[in-house]
Amino acid sequence: MKKLALGILFVSIAFGFTLNGGKALSNALAISKTDSLFKSTLNGLPIGLADTMISNFINDNRSFHKRTSIWISKKWIYKVVALQQEHAEIDGLRIYFAKYANGRNTIAIVPTKRSVSSFNSNDKDNITKYYHVDYDVKDTTSYFNTSAAEVTDEYHLIRGANLYRKSPCITPDTCLLTGINNITCGNAYMAVADFKKRALLKKNTVNTNSEWFPIGVFSALKAELDSATYKMPDKPGSGIRIYFGKLKKRNNLIIVTTQDINNIQTDYYKCYNLSANFKKIKDITDNGEQCPNNCNGVTLPKPQ
Repeated sequence: MKKLALGILFVSIAFGFTLNGGKALSNALAISKTDSLFKSTLNGLPIGLADTMISNFINDNRSFHKRTSIWISKKWIYKVVALQQEHAEIDGLRIYFAKYANGRNTIAIVPTKRSVSSFNSNDKDNITKYYHVDYDVKDTTSYFNTSAAEVTDEYHLIRGANLYRKSPCITPDTCLLTGINNITCGNAYMAVADFKKRALLKKNTVNTNSEWFPIGVFSALKAELDSATYKMPDKPGSGIRIYFGKLKKRNNLIIVTTQDINNIQTDYYKCYNLSANFKKIKDITDNGEQCPNNCNGVTLPKPQ
């Protein structure tokens, strides 16, 4: 697979995808109809509706808003980690950019499984032998098929969404995270600010269709939220906030952990979990995928 740098802003660092290469890869793998017929996405959208909303975005990739963030509860993170423990074949999640019929920005989230690629050991840009294919896990539990799994879309200056305000980054950074999935708080802040700036200038097209995150990222997020709750029980870890951003000419997603402070889901930028495994986000061996530069394994929207 094409090497891409992954970033998620997590406490004083961020996860999100940034482009690090020039060649575009081939189109999506041919996936059979039954492989991609999910009942719903992992954020509670019926798969038919999600397919339409992803098509809405691809047909008009202008951002409807100058700001977009999505808050997701800690319970959702727990359920995703538990789902992978029940279905070991799940290797990550793909997050699609999507739009409601009224044009509002949102996302659709699906699990993926590993699939053998046409790996070329002489290609230095390839770092694994695998693609990550959208996957119907045939999950019979009710959580992901109900409104309980729905996310909260945020379009305005939400209290607690601190990347929209004066830089919240802590100096010096005491987390010292070394995982390949991390970008600095400063870079995450710039990515979110650039997204807003381009929207204000009416240069608000989104040039990324979806991003893939390894499942280990979500296990690490759970561990961090648990540590925050243990160390700050009056301000417990409450979930994550996903921001739309733009970094190095590509749109990306920035994921930040949140605490419940007086019933306000508030970003935080310090590390409560400082274990060696957390710092490295152990056992992640892939920098990720960003479509349209790498669409192998993407199955949505379905061909008409």
